Amino acid sequence: MTMQDFVKKFADANNMKQTQAKEIIGHVLDGIFRAVEEENSFRTSYGTFTMKESAARPARTGRNPSTGEAIEIPAQPAKKKIVFKMSPTYKKTLNS
Repeated sequence: MTMQDFVKKFADANNMKQTQAKEIIGHVLDGIFRAVEEENSFRTSYGTFTMKESAARPARTGRNPSTGEAIEIPAQPAKKKIVFKMSPTYKKTLNS
């Protein structure tokens, strides 16, 4: 499902215009992301959004699989990402 499909279903279910639905959904998602940025987690009855940071990767030498030639792979800094873990109750409901 795309965001456009979700907005249309949300608007239809709540008897509102799609522009209003898109604005509401945007505010909710922005609020969740801001909460995760500020507090490192956001908990709902459906699960928990948490901030995770991947480890930095040092520069290294790799091989081009086509030619076998050695190439330098640059270092990659640590990156942040948001992870969602379903609650046990919702997971049980989803899988029954």
